[in-house]
Amino acid sequence: MWSLMKIFLLHAAVIARTKASYDEDVIFRCHGDYELTENIVGRNESITTIIYVPAGNEIDNSSFNVTCLLVNTKDMSTEAEDLEFSSLHITNVAHTLLFRISNSTWHKTLIIPPQDEEGVWRRSIDISEFSMLGGASGSNLLEEFLFTVELDNGLHTSYGSLMIYGRQPLTHWMLASKVTVPMSDVLSGRSVSGLLSKVSPCSGSIWVTSPVMVGDVYLGVTFRSFTERELVWYRLTDSLLQACSKVTGTETDCDMSSVKLKELILTNYHVFLVTNLGFFVSSEMHLSNENMATKPQIDWIMVDPFRSYVNRSDVPNNVLADYTPICLDKQSSCIHKDEIYITYHMQDQPGVICIGSKNFSESHWNCQLSQSPEPAGEIIQIIPTIHSEYVIILQWNETTVQAAVTISLPSLNVAIFPTYYLPANLRFTRMKLHPQALVVFLFGEELWASYDTGATFYAMYRSELRHPVKDVIFNADNVNTELLAVAGEENGGYTDLVYGTLESQRMMHVTTTQAIASPFLLINNPKHIQIYKLENDEFELESINNIEDVLSQKVYLDVSLALEFSSSTEYTVYELTQQLSGSHTRLAFYHVGMVLVGQRGGQAKIVDFRTTKHGAQVTLAINVPFHTDTERANMLPFDIKIDKVGDRDVYITLQRNGATVTSDGWLSSDVNKTLIVALHTDYLITEVLNTSTVAAVAVDDFKADLISQGHWKIVDMSAGTWWLEEDKCRQRVKVKSASHHRLIAIDIGTSTSLHIETSNEFSNSLRFSNPKIDYSNPYIFTKSSEVDRYPGHIITHLTLTDRYFKSSGSSVLIYYAHSSLLCTSTAHIYRVLLCCSFHKRIIFTYPQKLTPQMLLDYNRHGDILKDLPVNYRPPSALGIAIPLSHNIYNADPSKPLLYSKYKKSMETAVFKLTPSCYQKNSPCGCTPDKEASRLVTHSDCIKRVYKLTLPGWLYLCFAFEVLNTTSNRIYLSPIDSMYNLTLKELNGRKDFQLYRQESARSKADTISQKSADLEGFAYSTAPYNLRIKMMGSGLYHFRSAVPPIMSYCTLQTEFVVYIDEPPVPYPLLFLMNFGVAIGMGFVIFLIYAAYRLNNDYSLYIQETLHMPACIHTPTEFNHITTKPSDAALLNHYNSPLNSPGVRRRTNALV
Repeated sequence: MWSLMKIFLLHAAVIARTKASYDEDVIFRCHGDYELTENIVGRNESITTIIYVPAGNEIDNSSFNVTCLLVNTKDMSTEAEDLEFSSLHITNVAHTLLFRISNSTWHKTLIIPPQDEEGVWRRSIDISEFSMLGGASGSNLLEEFLFTVELDNGLHTSYGSLMIYGRQPLTHWMLASKVTVPMSDVLSGRSVSGLLSKVSPCSGSIWVTSPVMVGDVYLGVTFRSFTERELVWYRLTDSLLQACSKVTGTETDCDMSSVKLKELILTNYHVFLVTNLGFFVSSEMHLSNENMATKPQIDWIMVDPFRSYVNRSDVPNNVLADYTPICLDKQSSCIHKDEIYITYHMQDQPGVICIGSKNFSESHWNCQLSQSPEPAGEIIQIIPTIHSEYVIILQWNETTVQAAVTISLPSLNVAIFPTYYLPANLRFTRMKLHPQALVVFLFGEELWASYDTGATFYAMYRSELRHPVKDVIFNADNVNTELLAVAGEENGGYTDLVYGTLESQRMMHVTTTQAIASPFLLINNPKHIQIYKLENDEFELESINNIEDVLSQKVYLDVSLALEFSSSTEYTVYELTQQLSGSHTRLAFYHVGMVLVGQRGGQAKIVDFRTTKHGAQVTLAINVPFHTDTERANMLPFDIKIDKVGDRDVYITLQRNGATVTSDGWLSSDVNKTLIVALHTDYLITEVLNTSTVAAVAVDDFKADLISQGHWKIVDMSAGTWWLEEDKCRQRVKVKSASHHRLIAIDIGTSTSLHIETSNEFSNSLRFSNPKIDYSNPYIFTKSSEVDRYPGHIITHLTLTDRYFKSSGSSVLIYYAHSSLLCTSTAHIYRVLLCCSFHKRIIFTYPQKLTPQMLLDYNRHGDILKDLPVNYRPPSALGIAIPLSHNIYNADPSKPLLYSKYKKSMETAVFKLTPSCYQKNSPCGCTPDKEASRLVTHSDCIKRVYKLTLPGWLYLCFAFEVLNTTSNRIYLSPIDSMYNLTLKELNGRKDFQLYRQESARSKADTISQKSADLEGFAYSTAPYNLRIKMMGSGLYHFRSAVPPIMSYCTLQTEFVVYIDEPPVPYPLLFLMNFGVAIGMGFVIFLIYAAYRLNNDYSLYIQETLHMPACIHTPTEFNHITTKPSDAALLNHYNSPLNSPGVRRRTNALV
């Protein structure tokens, strides 16, 4: 009986603003069998609902219910404690809902029927329908599932996440002593300087948080929301003291009165703390089988990875600890390990990087010195890439006052790419790696990003108030490309929140909070920020749902622009720094993608921004032409003389026939207009000195000159006041259903195809016509693409093929660069891994269809299955009565071993399970899965095997079991001829031979007369290729495997055959054969005599031998037939092997 109830939570922030014909006060919400609703007021608040399934043994047969409805928030009372919602009917049309659920490697779309009489959508969803548990037991499932519920083809969409609470390791353990009083009482009178929060790598609904203060360490854990009711608080101070005293030998060396938390890291199975006293790590937290009401206690240990390099007391103040959060719940061995990397840095000393893995104990840290690559400087931080193929080094050179980023091999202090130098006098303090897109973020005084893993960087954000950026937040294991930057003064008591996306390549300020806060993005709920903040010793949760409103606001821009180039579709303008009090222009790099609007009309999208030594050059793609006044220029029939009076300051004087013009010249309204000169730089008029002379600033380098009439004109680009605003969402990236998986594996010699549909309404500039594709590691595969163009959209078919032949990986980011921040579907991220393909394995198929149910049905199928005796062991070379194999089949220690007469045979017998596991209903004993298994590791449980009669001829038929990414169904695929296999008999038997046959018509050749030579021999697996002849009796247990050089997977399969009806012992067999020979001779003599006498008797002898086909076509699993086709039988009948005179005995294969 299972004591643990499997609880499924649907943690959904399901508020979505309605579009089209729906009223703006209508919200869309989904809930389940059980619901927890907070005190919700207004339509801008999130609603948390829970769906659970109490599942016992029959977990695959369990289900959960989904109910969705439209609600009018005008009917909601602001003072109601228990809110009741009445659904809104959508009349005249039978609207269905699309319920899409997915994780990184799996997806499914279900249809929820139309509204019923109560105006709601309902459906009971069977868990086995979409195999969400990843197997019968689901014991390895950690990753949270994401879902969307879509109404009317995108007209209205809700987002949420489906979390298996019972499968989250952190919720199974007691981290320390539990706090039983309100945290407001604990924090009363205490000075809290910060709030650290981290999300689980596998679930956006699992968080840990800790207030930063001196003298205590508290840790809060939540699996639903940051409310006082849901947060479970633990006091870690005493546990850390015990861990410290074990290292130092005495508690006096561990001054917990001064302890302060500096870094908090949450891995898949550990919590890692960086304090001013050292590093502490929790014991490993795997899934517990204990009842959730009695959680087991974890231990804390203190580690010192820098022991050989730096004094322990100096380390915590000069380290940066990082962790790239990726859920390890993937069926692949090439996913990176759970690794924490810590950089020790101090001026004028070599940097030290320590990478910890496994349980992060002292023995599992790999540390090494890292000298700064040229040019020498202080190493600030070192982070490895996901697959640790190289490291990225951030350094600061005090002499040049410049930061630089270098990509280096882990073991060599040699740059493998040219060093990238950041602008001088711009200090950066930290790097961070996006776990899905593998984009490197560099932040400090500004925020920069690299889309090629550190080779080049682009500026994304700069605070107008020069506040430093302290962190970048993203949804770690989500396809969402949203970013959240945290800026503000270190001790200023406030936090700026800056919102952006990867594809927009920029960020904009959305709000400022005065409290100590920890912001985060809601998983699978775009444009939604929640802030967990501490104010007046009270924790509060604040939701920001109006990001779109904030981003839609116009930003005033007081700037004068000089026009350099204009056409019907594009302008190039300059903003000059000489006109500003500071060194920065008001237009900046993070304005690319926004729309510039003129007060007097016109708008254009900023498509490019470049800094020059004189200011900024901005390229505009015209949506609506600007109003530019050029009439006065045509009415001025004058020459102009340009005189240099400064670095870029000039005087421009009007002349006619060499004389200065004294009337009908410059007007006061000409200030801030642009003087365009043919074959010359342009000038921005800054002051009218008199009617003949103006002061101006040159846009670029210039020389004094005399410009004749007709070669210059005045253009008015001042346009009064300028405004900046977000463009409407004109672009879209949509993945086809076959490409929905975000995590894709490519095996050696195989390819994968991605199908992406993109559309773009913005056609004025080629810069925005097609989406970009960025690869973080483009050298590991070959790329080919085809484009299908349709009216209004294009579909790109991208094929990637492994060419690296080494386990590695790369991100593939498909996006519209500098797209609007209002968009939610302008990018998609793939992680393409060179590793074992998910769900790929090799299987052996017997001539007759063999299912687990047949192996477990002991009353049937005796014609093809053999019931093994208790404690059976296969024969050895010494005979049937002297088995030497370690493997015991159908084991039962309470009964004597079969053939246990000889001491040597007794000594080799080994029972694999512990004695208690052989008891009935023991959880570690023989389960139905183990009894139906063909693996030698489960030999103790194997009771029935496939049988043949002597001589045992068996055709070797192998196939790949693969996942069809379009239908999410498992299929059998024939093994490609590129694969070779090895064969080994696991009980040490040598009495078999392997035969190879090129085709059904060719003669069979023996591969090796000595079966011992086959163990490391690789042979081809083409159809009609291999058959094995077993010349003895009893059980044969074979293992066949693909050599590691041919696949990233560990591809091997095992099959068991029992040879029944053994031959008669030698003396008796000789006498029987002798007697049969004499009798046959006598019969032949009689026949001959009769023939001679009668002369009219004829004898015709014909024999037909059928050879079974071993051909696999891509057919669905459990629907495979092994019956030979008519063509195969005809080809075999015509084979020389089956002609008269070639005699062979048939067996149970037919």
